[in-house]
Amino acid sequence: MVILLVEDDISVQFFIWKLLKADGMSVLTASSGEAALQASQSHPGSIELLLTDMTMPGMNGLELSKIVAAERPGIKVVLMSGDSAVRAQSKVAGIPFLQKPFQLADLRQILESVLGFTPGLR
Repeated sequence: MVILLVEDDISVQFFIWKLLKADGMSVLTASSGEAALQASQSHPGSIELLLTDMTMPGMNGLELSKIVAAERPGIKVVLMSGDSAVRAQSKVAGIPFLQKPFQLADLRQILESVLGFTPGLR
């Protein structure tokens, strides 16, 4: 299972990366939408999930998700943000939303909902 994690706050990115790795996920990381596009385009295998911050400089998570989904049909997407106001944008787009800050249980719950299994319990 490969996850493309996009988070512009490096400490938050490391925290999420650590949680995902502990659950046995392979994680590609990027700190911007542009870097995420490069990571996606250069990764030869499948990427099952794009887990992206919604609010970033330059390209936001919703814009990024549309481009990545067009290049990788079937990829699942979860948007996350510390700004609860962007939840409505996620809902309108029909994309699951994870409110930051979150606990490991919250992350596992949304991944189970989106991917159909509980990470770490496969």
